[in-house]
Amino acid sequence: CVDRAGSIVRTPEAVEKPWPGRPYDERTKRLYRKSVMSIHETLEKYNIAYIFHTVRGGCMINTCGLKCDLYSFMNDPGKNLFLLNGRYMEDYEWSEETLAHIIRLAQKFADEKELEFLYQ
Repeated sequence: CVDRAGSIVRTPEAVEKPWPGRPYDERTKRLYRKSVMSIHETLEKYNIAYIFHTVRGGCMINTCGLKCDLYSFMNDPGKNLFLLNGRYMEDYEWSEETLAHIIRLAQKFADEKELEFLYQ
């Protein structure tokens, strides 16, 4: 949901991302619902439940008022170049497309010395 920046993530995709290769069946749907409930409980605990919404067939994040390095970088790459340091959700294969976009933006707004972090 963070990667989508406010767009709806449909349930089949929300299941595929954290559990790649698993069949989209009743078992994974239950796992998804349990995860959504856990997210809601955690956000409620910190009084920020307003940032995560479930909708019929998916979920989404409310980006308004949410402080996030990715969003800050995307809103002003030149000013916030240092925030991501060429790294983005490294544990997830699906994040590589967003990382490539981050790197392309960084290359537009940075000089050669500032881009050293991309090639380490």
